[in-house]
This record gives sequence, C-alpha cells and structure tokens, in this order.
Amino acid sequence: MTEPINIRMTTTGHQTLKQLVHNPKDEHSGPFSQMKDAYKFCVALALRCEKIALESMSTDITYIGTDSLDPDKSLYNVVSLLRPPECANEPVYRTIMRLAEAGLEELVDRSAGGVIRFQQIVTELEAQES
Repeated sequence: MTEPINIRMTTTGHQTLKQLVHNPKDEHSGPFSQMKDAYKFCVALALRCEKIALESMSTDITYIGTDSLDPDKSLYNVVSLLRPPECANEPVYRTIMRLAEAGLEELVDRSAGGVIRFQQIVTELEAQES
C-alpha cells in the first residue's frame, strides 16, 4: 500500500487549524504554538473519542509533507497500532488525515464560545470511562 507524501485537508479543516495557532498580536488567538501541534492533538482527540471523518471527504488543500509533520514516524506508528479496524486497508497517513478532520470537529464542538478548555475536555473524557 502506497503512503501519501503530503497531508491534505478540507478547506474548512485547514481554516480551523490555522485559527488554533497562537498569534502574539491577538489575545483571542489559539493555544497552539504551531499548526503541527494542533494537528497532532486533533488526531489524538479523534482516536480517544473514536471518531473518524468519512472516507469520501474532499481534501482540497495540501497542508504539509508527511516527513515534515512526522519526521520520526512516531505518529504513523501510533496510529497504525490504534486506528479503527475499518481503516486497516487504507494507507496509515490517509487514516491520520481522516482522524485529524474528525478531531478538529470534535474540538470545535467541545469549545464553549470559541474558547478551548483543555481541563474540561480531559474531565469529560475521563468521565466517559467511568
């Protein structure tokens, strides 16, 4: 199975990802220092919430090369182990793209009034385990 060399995103997902990055000139900007950090967080959130975007999602934007996002292949290795069984027949980076889109949606849904409250998200996820 051939892995993609670029990470692609939906237009909406890319716009949302950009909004998650901190801008020192804007006190209302996002909490992440880099888009890569926000992207990886969204992949992890989707895995934890067991969410994944549709296989048929339209990825219009080339975001970043896989070597730049994941130079040591740690994201690839984790997702290859933890991805949903229905994704086993697709390239791992394709699964990562689908997880990131789902994680972005989940993060937006959990952000009260556009403010991300990480402690609240963690508390809610822990409560789901009980």
